[in-house]
Amino acid sequence: MSRTVQSDGLIVARQAREPNLVYFARVLDLGTGDGRLLAAVLASHPGVTAGVGLDMSPPMLAAARERFQEEPRVVVVRHNMDECLPVAGLLAVADAAHTAARASVSDDAAEVTTGNARGTTGTAAMAARPFDVILSSFTIHHLSDSRKRAAYAEAAEALLAPGGTFINMDLVASPTPALHAAFLAALGLAEDDPSDVLAPVADQLGMLRDAGLTDVDCYWKWREIAVLAGRKPGAGEA
Repeated sequence: MSRTVQSDGLIVARQAREPNLVYFARVLDLGTGDGRLLAAVLASHPGVTAGVGLDMSPPMLAAARERFQEEPRVVVVRHNMDECLPVAGLLAVADAAHTAARASVSDDAAEVTTGNARGTTGTAAMAARPFDVILSSFTIHHLSDSRKRAAYAEAAEALLAPGGTFINMDLVASPTPALHAAFLAALGLAEDDPSDVLAPVADQLGMLRDAGLTDVDCYWKWREIAVLAGRKPGAGEA
């Protein structure tokens, strides 16, 4: 099902044009797939100095690396979202991408931290500047509800900069079986994807608030596809 609606992830890039996101420097894409969403964000925000795409699928990783092979601002890393997000490694590769972009070096030369940025994110590194924007599209719905909650908290607390924004475009649970059936019919699908673990919008908005985000809302929705977002309070905010 996710592949069927993946192209709609560009709505997330449009969401990143909200007034408080006119300019941002560092972006993290959780579940980057072939990198099309991250590429759209880079195209619409040329001021981005570092982009990190995270995925666990070898074919998707290969496609993303091919897409960004001439883009020194981007590093693609492998990680299973069922496991805790590797905070130090992700911050370190963002630093590497930023340095590579500034020096106008090749993507290969950017892979200087966490052992090999294309293959692992496990090596500890000194925490650097966090991400101004964290994106995800059609990934988090594959996680258990407890892991959804944990991933939101890890991203918001440890990876998102004060004043930064978290945006997730994903599949959500319909409130009734009839509405779920109508969603499947609208996509021409006969059955559910067995890997889907859908949670209602209200539950996930609560998870984002519990992670410490403010201005949390569902900013766009069509049937079981929704854009959920929130902002991390800036320094000095209540």
